[in-house]
Amino acid sequence: ASHDNSIPWYVVAGNHDHLGSVQAQLQYHGQSRRWNFPNLFYSTSHTVPLREEPAQEVTTTTTTTTDTATIDVIHIDTVVLAGQPSIWPHRTTTGPANATLA
Repeated sequence: ASHDNSIPWYVVAGNHDHLGSVQAQLQYHGQSRRWNFPNLFYSTSHTVPLREEPAQEVTTTTTTTTDTATIDVIHIDTVVLAGQPSIWPHRTTTGPANATLA
């Protein structure tokens, strides 16, 4: 199997990450071109093809993109948003530290 090392990763922290060092993961963002984790909350936009149809056969057959769409993705850290990781059974979620910001 071939591996494509150029595929970007868009990372968000989860409850298990908060037991370790989320800050280290955020700092790794500047060390790797594939690791995209600039902040606990961020957004990305991606252009994707809506439809592909074969080009007319002349000498070769190729695929041409006829329509595209932009997808906006909002990456959020729900652990910070909720207040506490749910993996600690003796704790309940406290809600966000700043309800207005959340």
